[in-house]
Amino acid sequence: MREKFRTWNREKVIGIFLLAFALIGPLVIHQNYIIHLMVMCAIYAGLACSMNIILGYTGLFSLAHAAFWGIGAYTSGILVGKLGFPIWVGVLLSGVVACIFGMIIAIPSLNLRGDYLAIVTLGFGQIVRLIELNEQWLTNGAMGITAIPKPALFGIKFGRVQFFYLALAITLLVMLVIYRLVKSRVGRALIAIREDDLAAMAIGVNVRNYKILAFGIGTFCAGLMGSVYAHYITFISPDQYTFQISVNIFCMVILGGMGTTIGPVLGAIVLTLLPEVMRTFDVYRMIIVGLLMVLCMIFRPQGIIGSYVVGGTSIWDTLSKKRKRDSKEVGEMSVILRAEHVCKAFGGVKALNDVSFEIREGEIIGLIGPNGAGKTTMFNIIAGVYPATSGNVEFLGKNINTVPTHNRVKMGMARTFQNIKLFSNVSALENVLAGCHNWSKSQWLPIILGLPKIKEDERRSREYSLQMLEFVNLIEKKDVFARNLPYGEQRSLEIARALAAKPKVLLLDEPAAGMNEVEKDALQILVADIREKLKITVLIIEHDMKVIMNLCDRINVLAQGEKICEGSPQTVRQDPKVIEAYLGSAMGRRDRFVKN
Repeated sequence: MREKFRTWNREKVIGIFLLAFALIGPLVIHQNYIIHLMVMCAIYAGLACSMNIILGYTGLFSLAHAAFWGIGAYTSGILVGKLGFPIWVGVLLSGVVACIFGMIIAIPSLNLRGDYLAIVTLGFGQIVRLIELNEQWLTNGAMGITAIPKPALFGIKFGRVQFFYLALAITLLVMLVIYRLVKSRVGRALIAIREDDLAAMAIGVNVRNYKILAFGIGTFCAGLMGSVYAHYITFISPDQYTFQISVNIFCMVILGGMGTTIGPVLGAIVLTLLPEVMRTFDVYRMIIVGLLMVLCMIFRPQGIIGSYVVGGTSIWDTLSKKRKRDSKEVGEMSVILRAEHVCKAFGGVKALNDVSFEIREGEIIGLIGPNGAGKTTMFNIIAGVYPATSGNVEFLGKNINTVPTHNRVKMGMARTFQNIKLFSNVSALENVLAGCHNWSKSQWLPIILGLPKIKEDERRSREYSLQMLEFVNLIEKKDVFARNLPYGEQRSLEIARALAAKPKVLLLDEPAAGMNEVEKDALQILVADIREKLKITVLIIEHDMKVIMNLCDRINVLAQGEKICEGSPQTVRQDPKVIEAYLGSAMGRRDRFVKN
């Protein structure tokens, strides 16, 4: 909590100071050069903020931001300077055109991440620059577009001071849009994508659509700033929108602090002013600037502001009482999940061969087997990570073979992971809030507009998230960053996030892995409570036989991709095939298995 408060407090103090200076500074400073620098700081701040929604919050490495800035500038220059469009229409259309080009590059590329996406966007940036350089009929080539008119208000043309306030207003608008998005289900979805694509899908996020949305908003804002720049300078040319500018914008976000509101603004100010301050060092100034950047990344890798670095009754007795139910009652329960003749091959390797089982509503079902048995593959087929080579998976009576993961979450299926996939750089509460994405209905446009229904939606999501944190005994840790929680509490937090989706079936993948005995006992009580109190059906994969035997109503056993046994814990415990396949034929191992 202290870490989160410190970051927020730094942002607040710096933000208030910068805003106060921005509002008063041009009125008391009468040096044109300094006001010019303030205008450029405001423009670059808007650019850095627009880049922050793509890089800082969504984790997409784009190296084409200067290209979208240039597209906005050239759009305004052509429409207003050549075709005579009204200036304010040109400014708006500049953002729209940049957004369209952002969508064009985003849609086919967003299955890529990291270096590959960076290379694609780098190539796009170079294509845009070559078009600006060579298509003289449109852009006037290397000569650029001149005599771009300045805007006017009430017949008064904008000077440097007016331009500064215009750029400041648009930058503040961009920051407001980003702030509202980030504090909503949309922002939590973007942060989830940044942290882990697979975990984001597991909470119901349509990863592809949200990446496109982030690109669209970021490029639209970049286009707006490009238009402002064009009308301020009144001259644009291809040399103003090089790859180096994209790198500079990238560095502004990194230096200030990715995923913060004020960080990119501060980074833009520093990297705009620092080369000017260093002009006295002549040819050495860029070396000094580069060295200072290196030192900052060594000693402050998260940026100037950022925090992102990115005794009593036995457990058996308790669980036995919770699990007891009339066998006839279980038999009459409806089937909620069914796998029929599922096969899965990876190349020439058959991971699953004709596996069938069903789960009835209200049961806790175990799926076990030795390493390489195919249980994780089966689990991922049910969750929608892998498609089955053949066979069917039915959920709530519907075939879901072709249903993507995020839509399975909407249907009522949630999961955890063997290797914990929390959103490490946000608080426990924000992790669980992200899990509410499935049923929270707020959309990006009402969020930006700040409609009243958005506040109600956020209130309900927060209230339910706090309930889930209390359910897993983490309410006192709600403001702690997920990465700072003990391992066992991270496991509980991941379960709380899955529960926030309000699932009908919860898929638990090795939830006891890495836990001590006390934590395992608490986990077993928690899973039993999930079934009894929340009325959620549970499918669990687990290597710890004590946990499986204590919890499960029925157990399915896989070996070498085939099901070899299904039945009650007692039946499975005594089955010779299971003993042989799971533990080998050694008598000592058999005795231990039977006792557990």
